[in-house]
Parts: sequence; C-alpha cells; structure tokens
Amino acid sequence: MRHFFFSAILMTLFLASCSGPTPAPATAMASSPEAAATPTVISHAPEIRFALVGEPTDVNVWSLFDDSGASYANYVLRSNLYPSLYRLSIPDRKFGSYLADGTPSAVTTDGVFYVSTVKLKSGLKWSDGSPITAQDVAFTVTTALNYRLGLDWESVYNPNILDHAEAVDNSTVRFFFKSPFTVGDWEYGALQGPIVSQSFWESKLADADNLLPKTDLIDSMAQTQVDANQLQADINEWDAQLLKLDPTSKDYSDLNLKIGKNQDQLNSLDTKLGKLTDEYNADLSAARAALFALKDDGEPTFGPFLRAAQSGNTLMSKVDSAYPFEKPNYDQVVYQIFSDEKSAMAALQGGDVNAVLNQNGLSSGTDTQSVVTSSTSSARFLVFNQKRVELVDPILHRALDCVIDRQTLVDNSLQKKAAPLDSFVLPANTSWLNPDAHSLCSGMDMGSRLQKTVDMLKAAGYSWTHEPTIDQPGKGLALPGGVAFPSITLLAPTKDMDPLRAAAADYIEKQAQLLGIPLTEQLTDSESIHYAVYSSGDYDMAILGWRLSEYPGYLCGWFQSPSPFMYNGDKLKSACEAMNSTADLATSQKSAFDVQTVLMSDLPFIPLYEDVMYDAYRNVRYPFQTVLDGISGLYGAPSLAIPSR
Repeated sequence: MRHFFFSAILMTLFLASCSGPTPAPATAMASSPEAAATPTVISHAPEIRFALVGEPTDVNVWSLFDDSGASYANYVLRSNLYPSLYRLSIPDRKFGSYLADGTPSAVTTDGVFYVSTVKLKSGLKWSDGSPITAQDVAFTVTTALNYRLGLDWESVYNPNILDHAEAVDNSTVRFFFKSPFTVGDWEYGALQGPIVSQSFWESKLADADNLLPKTDLIDSMAQTQVDANQLQADINEWDAQLLKLDPTSKDYSDLNLKIGKNQDQLNSLDTKLGKLTDEYNADLSAARAALFALKDDGEPTFGPFLRAAQSGNTLMSKVDSAYPFEKPNYDQVVYQIFSDEKSAMAALQGGDVNAVLNQNGLSSGTDTQSVVTSSTSSARFLVFNQKRVELVDPILHRALDCVIDRQTLVDNSLQKKAAPLDSFVLPANTSWLNPDAHSLCSGMDMGSRLQKTVDMLKAAGYSWTHEPTIDQPGKGLALPGGVAFPSITLLAPTKDMDPLRAAAADYIEKQAQLLGIPLTEQLTDSESIHYAVYSSGDYDMAILGWRLSEYPGYLCGWFQSPSPFMYNGDKLKSACEAMNSTADLATSQKSAFDVQTVLMSDLPFIPLYEDVMYDAYRNVRYPFQTVLDGISGLYGAPSLAIPSR
C-alpha cells in the first residue's frame, strides 16, 4: 500500500468548476449547534490562519518526498507547490487531468518497452513565468530514477518497472516501462507524480550527479549477478542429476566433485557481488546526500499559493495570481507553528487561528464548539486463519458477518468513535467502490439477522442441540458431519494499546457465542499478534487493521503469495488477473468490482469499521460535508476554504 504522505499528495486540492447554487455548509458526522448552524458566507477574505502542530524543516523537493525529509509539517507547507500530470478530485476522488491535455495514449510496445504518451496543456507556466514543458516531466522522472529516491518518489516513479521518460517535444512526454504495467503503476502512479523545473535544477545537480555510481560499476554488478544466477541454475540441475545416480558409482563421484568446485566459484561470485553492492550503495548514498543538501531558494513552483516565507514561528504564503485554475478565496495563508495540540487549540479558542492542523487530527472530539468528525482510510477487519480447516467455510464467514451489526458495534461498543464499514473499499472512494458488494444482512434488525444466519448454517449442514434465539444463545453447535465445533480464539490488542479493537473483540465474542460458537477473545500486545499472524501462523482469528490506498491493489495483494492470507479462491484469482493485467482505468475498475463481489461472498476478511479523526476549525467552511481523513489529511485545503462568520 502507498505511504501516508503520498496518499495526501494524490488528493491534490481541486474541484471541477461548475455552475449552480452555492454548496451547503460543511457539517460534522456528530456536530454541535455552532458547527451545524448555517454560517454567513463571505466571498473573499484577506487571509486564512492555521495552527500547525509540528516543526517544519528546511528541505528541498528531492528530500521532501523521500524518507529523509518527509514530515507532516513539511507536507503542509510544500506538497501543493509541485504539479502532476493528473490528480484526484476532492471529495469524490475522480481521476482527471491537471497539467495533461486529455487522456494518455493507448499502451504500445517499442522494442522491449511498453510505452504510453501524454500531452501537456499549452500556456502553462511556473511561478517565475517560465513555461512548463515535457522536458520538466522527463527530467523529474530521470532524476528520481537515477538517484533511486524512496518513499513517495518510489511510489510514483518505481525503478523496478519504470525505465525512463523522454520528451518528444515541448508538450509531449513518453513513458517507457520495462514490463506490462497496471493502473496502480500508471494512473495512480507515474501520472500523479510531482514535477519540478528542469531549468532551475539541472545545473545544480552537476556535483551530485558526479557522485552517482559509475556505469562500469553498474555493468559489473549486473554481469556478476547474471553469472551467479546461471551458475546457481547449473548447480541446481546437477544436484537433480546427482539424485538419480548410484552413490557408489564413478559418475556420482565425478559429478559431486564438479558441484563442489562450482559451488566454490559461486561463493566467490557472491562475495564479489557483495563488495560491488556495498560500493554501489556507498556511492548512491553520497550522491543522495549531496542532492538533498542543495538549496532551493528561488525555485519556481505551480499551485494556488506561492512558497511560504518564514518569520519566527509564523509562515505566510501569498496567493499566486497567475495560477490558471481555481482561484482561492483568500489572499494569503498564514501558518503559526505550535509544539503541541493544547497550545494550538488555545489559539483557536482565542480566535487567533481558523483551524488546527495535526498529523492524525486531534486527540479527542471533546471541544464540541469547533470539532468535526471524519472517517479515515484506516480500516479494521476480522481475519480468519485459512489454515484452520474448521474456519475456511464461507458459509461460516457469512454467518458471523450477519450477526455483526456494525452500527450497533460503532454506537454502543465503540461509543461512536468509529464509522461502520461493510465493504472492502472505503465508501468515500467512489471510483472503486462496488455499491452492490456489501454485507448480506445490511439493513436487517437483529432478529432478522439471527434467523437468516440460522437458516444459512442449517442449510450448510451445521446443527445445534439447542438452536439460538434472540433471547437464548445456541448450544451444542456441530460442524457438518456432526463433529462438535472446536473452541477458537480471537486475537486483538489490549485496551491500553487499542481500546477500539479491544471493544470490538468483546462484541464479536458475544455475537459468536450467540450462535453457539465457542469463541474466546485473547487481548495481547501488537508484537505477539503480528508474530502469530505473519510468522508462526498459530492463531484462529484476529482483528487487524490497514490504511487502505486510493488504488485498491490491496484487494488482490492481501490474498496472493507470499501473503499469509492466501486461500483457495479460483474466482478471486481470475478477477485479480484481469485487474492486474491492464493499464486501462475503466477496465481495471470493472475488474475491481468483480474482486469485491468475490470477497464479499467468500469473506476471508469481514470488514468492521473505519477509524475516525477530529478536526477543529472556526469561521471557515468547505464545499463538501465530509471528506476522508479530514481537513488535517488535506493539509487544511486552503485553496478550497470558504470564509464565513
């Protein structure tokens, strides 16, 4: 899955311009009277002020999107300064053009490469007035690949699959991939990667470029690896032949001696490769350090606001009047730096700022006068160990899914500190969500859920000595064939580590026992859960969580080798092959719908809930009622903010 910071970059702040009435004011999932009241709309204001929790550092763009310079505060201030060819709309996350003119070309082949071409819109300019060209795109891609930049750079310009990019002319760029690529590599990868100004950076990179690993070193590494691979293949073949020979024969003795000599040669090649790799990594590390140290004073940018200028603990970012797209409702953005949430909230309550920005939102939603609640991309699932024979039956999974009333779980057990989830794609990710792939018992009351469950289990051959009723748990549950259902355990974190998952485990234990399933929750530390699930495989069920990416490649990645969650699902395999064999967005989305249909039928995981986050803002609103990951997840979305009072 993609890194947290990059997921926010993908959510570049824009809305398609349209005519019509002014959008309704934003409301919270659980709002206060002040938050719910319709504010007085102001068409324009001099500035919007944010309390930013966290200390930004002086990093350039190369470090910003790499592990070395990534931080929430840095992304708030800088991530929206660099354009991409395409982007996702807010809040509906539709893929659309930004710098690009129209859609990418169809994928073709050029020698050993798989190629697609993108045209840029004409007349686009950097903040210094210089033109944005295809050369800028190719230069950015080349630099990221040459330096093997990590984190978000690697997410979009992945050297394992993307070979290079070339400018055909000033407005046309071609991408060359090493192998067939997917929508995750293309529309949700390279096409949404940041772009920088070649004219500003190219000359500055000369010294750092000289530190990059030399061609002869790279060639020597590649050839040594080829030689080692070939020798290993030969040894494997000779080992297979050896098994067919009489150990007392001369042929056996000769072949065994040959294997030994070649193994010594292979060991020598491995040693050589290790030394070459160490030299390569040292050179690359030195080159990156030089790259990250380069100053970016005067770097041209592209976005609604210019680079922020700092004075003490305050940074001010003025609007870029030449920006050709949506015009912000503020002349400037002011960021005031705070070391902690408490002092930031005090500034909000005192009227000094309009909103608080914190990496994971606020620690609680207790300040009901200004706090709004949003669902997040952090989702929780009930996971079955597919190696437990008694737990692989999809009918059993559907039965448990039916007696888990997610709204009751969220309202009562989780005290409304989460949002119900009954799908494998987040509800806010409408481009990829299959609206028909949801829980079998959605919308039913508990009595109907239980009756549906009993009917399903009986039809599949399960039986009880006493069937469950709404007032009485089932007793003597037996598997098809009459064998008593064995005692099973549900792993979840302790209450002090993750109170929501611990509470969910308690609820699931009760619902399973209602069916007569002898399930017991076991609350333990996260390390023990991780070891049981990913290493030893010694568990029955667990409540696990992931941060789900915009492109739902995880739908297949979860259940493919070497994942511990693999299961025998031919329909899933077929749907995943279709999803992973195309770079066409519409085709991939259709296949993703099919994958969700299969998963909701088999339920190797049961979706439970999304975590929520809290934001606080006053005298400002946004042109949507809710947004995934909240306003903090959008870094304040100053280009979308609307003044109010």
